[in-house]
Amino acid sequence: MKVEELQKYEYWIPKTPHEIFFAAKAHGGWKTVFPAAKPFPVWASKVRNYFNILPTCLTRLPEKNARHLLDRTMFLPFLVRARNDYWANRTYQDYRPKPWGYDPPPFKPHPRAPAKIPDHIMKLSQKEAIAQQQALSGDVYLDNHNRPWFQMAAGSTIYHWGDHPDSPTAEAIYQDVVMRQDDTPVFKLVSPDDNGGSQEVIIFNAEIKDGPYNNRNKAIGEFGKPIIVKAAIETDPILQGSYNYSETTTQGLAEHERRDVKPHVHNTFFYVNPPDPFSALSQRRFPVLDREGKPLADQV
Repeated sequence: MKVEELQKYEYWIPKTPHEIFFAAKAHGGWKTVFPAAKPFPVWASKVRNYFNILPTCLTRLPEKNARHLLDRTMFLPFLVRARNDYWANRTYQDYRPKPWGYDPPPFKPHPRAPAKIPDHIMKLSQKEAIAQQQALSGDVYLDNHNRPWFQMAAGSTIYHWGDHPDSPTAEAIYQDVVMRQDDTPVFKLVSPDDNGGSQEVIIFNAEIKDGPYNNRNKAIGEFGKPIIVKAAIETDPILQGSYNYSETTTQGLAEHERRDVKPHVHNTFFYVNPPDPFSALSQRRFPVLDREGKPLADQV
């Protein structure tokens, strides 16, 4: 398929999500299909969950294995940490005045970092860098399809329980810094894919002891022990996890906001979800109409 075809929903309808996903991958992913210069189409947002396959079982990985998966160059938090190592590895000797001025030494990266940290990472503000570094909790799981799922920080869950947040930034910081995961009623996990997006799931974090504070779990299950999570997954149309066309931890917050946050509508009837959220992409068919009976292809 051509990019121009991928940008029109009428070309999606005869295809399966599996076919569309790999057609997009052949062109470099969703950022090519839905470039920043064009408005993000309504129909694409409405059918996003046709790319979301939920897990039925999760196994929490030991810290060493989790770190191995987290230390991959696809993750911005890893690149931010590598950037910070770059500065930490410099000494006073590197900044001593020289006759010709200051002469920083060659870049000295994290042992597993790429040869050169991308410029957009090096130029991150301190606020953005801190946000990226704290985006993930550090807990990683494998599901029943052997896909890795990364637990997000508690602050990322604010759209998935309680009332719609009035001040998202402030409420996310409060949830992350003050309340933390053991005072948060849900877990948010993402599984990044090869198109720059990610699958997402919201799992209930039940109370485990009496008392108003710190009465929930910090992670799902014990290390190495499979846990059936199917019954604990949030299915409310407004609060459930949804597919991301631009995953924050790999594409950055601006890209995520452009293709996922801003197009999101806090409405029960907005999204059109696959009948079986656990089915394979090849077994799904895109809908012609939305939940109000209106043609999706017309909703640009």
